[in-house]
Amino acid sequence: MPNLKKIILIFLLVAFLVLLSASFSLAQEEGKPLEVGYPEVGGWRPETIQQAVLPQYIKYIFTFSIAIAGLVAFGALIYGGFRYITSAGAPTAQTEAKDQIFAGLIGLVILLSSYLILTTVNPQLVLLKAPKVLTIKTTEIPGVYLSTEASFPSDEEIKAGKKVYQLSSSVGDLSALVNGEVKSLKIVNQYVIEKEGEILTERLPFSYGVFLHTEKNWEGDCSHFRSVGSSESFKELKITPASITVFREVEKEKGNGVFLYTGESRGGEKSERLSVTTGENDLFQKLPEGFGENVWSIEMNGDYLLVLGGSNKFDTPMYAAFDGSVSSLKGLLINSCVGFHSEEDFWWYDKSCAHTYALLPTY
Repeated sequence: MPNLKKIILIFLLVAFLVLLSASFSLAQEEGKPLEVGYPEVGGWRPETIQQAVLPQYIKYIFTFSIAIAGLVAFGALIYGGFRYITSAGAPTAQTEAKDQIFAGLIGLVILLSSYLILTTVNPQLVLLKAPKVLTIKTTEIPGVYLSTEASFPSDEEIKAGKKVYQLSSSVGDLSALVNGEVKSLKIVNQYVIEKEGEILTERLPFSYGVFLHTEKNWEGDCSHFRSVGSSESFKELKITPASITVFREVEKEKGNGVFLYTGESRGGEKSERLSVTTGENDLFQKLPEGFGENVWSIEMNGDYLLVLGGSNKFDTPMYAAFDGSVSSLKGLLINSCVGFHSEEDFWWYDKSCAHTYALLPTY
């Protein structure tokens, strides 16, 4: 018996390896007719080498296995009955024949019961259907697309080999993602799908937007690009971004607002609730009185994107983006805007330089 088990295991392993290698070798011959004809089971049979949908094969194998198992059980019944009839006067043989008949009946009962149980639990388990595959058009998956080309490539150019990078969240170091300098971008706010030969579009409940930063970790100078009310937008960039803040803007804010503090850990004076900024050209507004160049912590209640803007001692623009509460802005470029120079080195020390802000409600 142990030898038989080893033989069976070796046979199954060899069969698995043969089928696996066959699948790799046939992958390059998609669409060619099969050399071996397979029987039709359940109204379907494989006819060509194709990347067929998995449920079709599962259903085919399941139905084929049930049919073969039923034939084997029925054959065991016939053989057991034949042995029982021809073994008159041999009690041992009759007993073995009865056991074989009983085993065949048990096999049929198990097959029927398994099918009935699956049908009772969920009929879809025995009525597997291939899902309808939706073909997504190139760059028509919603998100932000980046390109190293000065003019964003068309879908035809992308299909021909031009590379683009798709984002749906912020990236603190673009050099780890993009091979080269980002020079243009495209924002897509809707799905474009082909279903049964018909082109359908579905708009998102929000609009993507970006802040592009000249320094890593969402700091340094920045420019912004919003796409509210647009399904598709393009932009050629005027700066070379080192990081990018991706946000999903909505028209109505959901939350209890954003507040600023003149001390760390929400200490010192607390600002009034900041107003949402909506202008395109004048997106940034002045900070509330008493908070210009004096912001050290942030309280954010809800879904927002806050960007603080200012400049350092050398009038270099400085910005920093936040999508949550911050207990201390100490150490950030936006709050290290005064420096001291010696013959050997240069040090920045803590001083807030934020004097404007942009606040957008997000999804």
